[in-house]
Amino acid sequence: GGAAGTVATTAGGAAPGPKINSALRVNVPTELQGVAFIKVITQKDQGDLCTATLNMMGSTQLCPQAGAWQQTLEFAQNVLFCKELFNQLAREAVQLQAPIPHVVVGNQIRATLLPGIQLIISLCHSTSSDS
Repeated sequence: GGAAGTVATTAGGAAPGPKINSALRVNVPTELQGVAFIKVITQKDQGDLCTATLNMMGSTQLCPQAGAWQQTLEFAQNVLFCKELFNQLAREAVQLQAPIPHVVVGNQIRATLLPGIQLIISLCHSTSSDS
């Protein structure tokens, strides 16, 4: 049997692309929309020594015929991954008994590795509604 009809998909926070009609529509909560990544910076006396970003988006290549619903789900999965990873790191940072206590404020973890050298881990999350 054939589908009764097709519905255009909407991808919250996803990059605009060619409209592909699909029978699936995916709605994800606002807090899982958009783009997220973990930013890790090592600083020496307020100057950046090294910066790295981490997310799941590089791990999979979307095939051209992938529907907008799949892209929406993959973006949401990445946001969830980054938030869970950051929350776990924040819990561990608070529990660790370091000579100089680690500081967790908002979406940032600060740890002093050596005198004058800091490790800063930030959760970065932006949605299309952010200005």
